Amino acid sequence: MPTNSNLALGWFDVFAYFSIILVWAFIGLIAAQQILLQLTVNPILWLVTALSIILSFPVPITLLSWKLKDNLSHVDPQWNFAIRNVSIGEYEQMMDEYISAYPLLVSRVHAFRFIFSILIATVCLIVPYSMSQQSLDVLFLSPTVFGAIIILLGISLTASILPAMPGPLSDEFPVHDIDPFRKALALLSQVPGLYWLGLNMTIGEWEGYYSLRDPIVSARVEGIESVLVIRFEIDNKGRLLQMEFNNESDHQKFPLAEPISNPSLDIIKGSIRTILRWYMEVSEDPDFLQEVLDDLGN
Repeated sequence: MPTNSNLALGWFDVFAYFSIILVWAFIGLIAAQQILLQLTVNPILWLVTALSIILSFPVPITLLSWKLKDNLSHVDPQWNFAIRNVSIGEYEQMMDEYISAYPLLVSRVHAFRFIFSILIATVCLIVPYSMSQQSLDVLFLSPTVFGAIIILLGISLTASILPAMPGPLSDEFPVHDIDPFRKALALLSQVPGLYWLGLNMTIGEWEGYYSLRDPIVSARVEGIESVLVIRFEIDNKGRLLQMEFNNESDHQKFPLAEPISNPSLDIIKGSIRTILRWYMEVSEDPDFLQEVLDDLGN
């Protein structure tokens, strides 16, 4: 976990966000009282006023988010890097903790949070106005309900905008979509002769912070799992870019002519056969891999 409080979201930062939220909620409460508590409610006036409050709300939250992240532009991390092999479950847990721990450092768009904010904004427009058309008891509650929904909207907008805002350290703390890796590993699990499946990645450490970089889908071949690793380089769209062979003394890349979208099991098997045949040509004792090749088919 982080040890440098200057790079973490502090109490003053939280107070600044809540101050903005409460100011907008108070403005919304006053405006709703002026419009919804009239004998005859003008729906056009309500729509224009409520939309003005809602649509202007992201502006101060975005500016504050940008300022908080821009304040870190002077930081120059000096990383100590190490290579580590992890399972997909370990990687998913590490990435979740990583994103939660570093809201000022990473840049990650949470689409569901933005959709949720839009839903709350829609409720802001409809519910208070509907309440103003009901009995007096319900009518008098409508401004308070509008202010309360504005508070919920502010919290949702903050949770959406702050992590999505890029900052000067975003490149130092990259975020990777886990779905392409999960799909690739699920496909590789159907390939015979592979002993271990997971991710080979670089982990940087600096003053208690860590950076997760360059995750690559990796597999070990049964019988030579201690010396040989086959790595499958894929992009963020899940396209297979190239395959690599690594052992203690050799390193060979097998780039593809063009990225393969949704690579099939046959394509993966064929690529592995190419790598194993190459390894058998340079190996002093290649015969023990013949059984693996037989399992992979012709």
